[in-house]
Amino acid sequence: MMRTFYLRGGRGRAIEPSVLIKDVQSRLGNEALCLDADLVCGAEHIGSAVYHAERAFNYGTNSSDSFAMEVLLYASGERQLSKAMSKMSVKTGDVNVAILTFDGGVSDDMMRDWRITPDSSVLGFTIAKAKRFGIGPLEVSSVPLGMLQDLVLERVAFVDVIKR
Repeated sequence: MMRTFYLRGGRGRAIEPSVLIKDVQSRLGNEALCLDADLVCGAEHIGSAVYHAERAFNYGTNSSDSFAMEVLLYASGERQLSKAMSKMSVKTGDVNVAILTFDGGVSDDMMRDWRITPDSSVLGFTIAKAKRFGIGPLEVSSVPLGMLQDLVLERVAFVDVIKR
């Protein structure tokens, strides 16, 4: 059975990533992630990353001791944690933010405390997000529009191969 996760999105104002992450983790536990929502290609994207990370822990093929960091690897489609963090971590300034937790949800009040206006639309899939994620123009033009999100999910699954 897949581990339960909670994903909230919003529009952040004057975000300072290190402060946000520290506060989120102190309030919600160390197994929480603050992600750049402009690279989150839908709840299915994060769900797939959670599934693959859990499977890696079950089979002893995890690269990280932290479940959240393993999820980050899969969500980013990267092999190395430093690249995954650089790619997927929330940026400084006025940005779209995704907060991922495993031990309970994030309330609207918490979001507002962090200067984030709740807005689930920032979590949806777009072609622009797929391109930012690294899906190239040839790939975009070679599949039907309704299957573009599958290319991101393939990148998530491919981490199993590239991290060996």
